[in-house]
Amino acid sequence: MKPFGQALDEASTRTGIPVKQVAESAGVSYEQLKKAVQRHGSTNVEDAIRVARFFGLSVEEFLEDREAADLHEIAALYMQLSPDERRSLLGYARGRADATDPSSR
Repeated sequence: MKPFGQALDEASTRTGIPVKQVAESAGVSYEQLKKAVQRHGSTNVEDAIRVARFFGLSVEEFLEDREAADLHEIAALYMQLSPDERRSLLGYARGRADATDPSSR
């Protein structure tokens, strides 16, 4: 799980909704949310619930670190592959990374 302030900052950036608007719409203190974002800190449970609901999520979903969970799943799946399958997957991934990296052109 990520800190509340980090989750709020990411949600605000992802949706384009300013923290001030989140605070007003969720009925929580803007100053409190601003401090949480700046410090990647926390807030009280009631306000966390209100903010998460504003984004249509539970607090658990709001604070979930999806990237870390995805990386864990990828590693577990990778370990189930044969050595040949691993080499093929790595070759594919490297090719995709090179294709999307503008500095490699």
